[in-house]
Amino acid sequence: MLWLLIALLVFIFQTATILLLEFRNPYKTVAWLFILFCCPLIGFVVYYFVAQDYKARKKVRTQGSRLFQEIRPLIWSQASLVKRAGDMHSKDFQHQERLFNLLSHLSESPITGCNKSRVLTDGEDTFGAMLAAMDKAEDHLHIQFYIFRDDDIGNRFKDIMVRKAKAGVKVRLLCDGFGSYRLGRRRGFIQELKEAGVEFHFFLPPLLAMIDRRINYRNHRKIIVVDGTKGFVGGLNVGDDYLGKYQKMGYWRDTHLEIEGDAVYFC
Repeated sequence: MLWLLIALLVFIFQTATILLLEFRNPYKTVAWLFILFCCPLIGFVVYYFVAQDYKARKKVRTQGSRLFQEIRPLIWSQASLVKRAGDMHSKDFQHQERLFNLLSHLSESPITGCNKSRVLTDGEDTFGAMLAAMDKAEDHLHIQFYIFRDDDIGNRFKDIMVRKAKAGVKVRLLCDGFGSYRLGRRRGFIQELKEAGVEFHFFLPPLLAMIDRRINYRNHRKIIVVDGTKGFVGGLNVGDDYLGKYQKMGYWRDTHLEIEGDAVYFC
């Protein structure tokens, strides 16, 4: 039958394409072939949009942006860098030479001293600390989240950003285009931010991501930097679900870290 022959040829073409493009990564090849066997047509469509290998990531990580390269020497000169475990303030860590060497090679960010940190384990404490710190911003306020909701807590964040921007503080907000796609429908929310002077952007909106075959290239960072002296990083997004206000979702718990000191330079 002609249709059966066409289907076989299409399947062979799909299989050959995956083998040709992924032959350097056996584990990925096996995984995508398994998906293709289970869902012959759908599997290939998913592969086309999701499986792109972002080779530029390594270049970005190793070289960084031109701006970062320009300011990096200044940041490193101002920060209190720790060169060896014996220089750590904590006596419990001073003999952990192997652990120190491991940590110093895990990231391009150096190990710094003169820091203070606090672990935040629920939404009320985390959002309370974030809003209190944002309210004290005098120079700049940099915020990025994967999910930013237009709900009660989201509007409390917005109100502070609007007020600070009007007071002359440089406020920047970056949200993931997929995680915060519902926020994109709230034109009034975004417009109020922009009219106040907040620099707002979506990271790779879904339509652009599909056209550019980068639908799975997402920004999951949840970071706030206040005046370069206090920072927040961790797992909480901005939404009432972390306060237990969504009955369908229940109470969504995660952990965040409040940082003060030189480590904030490298958030």
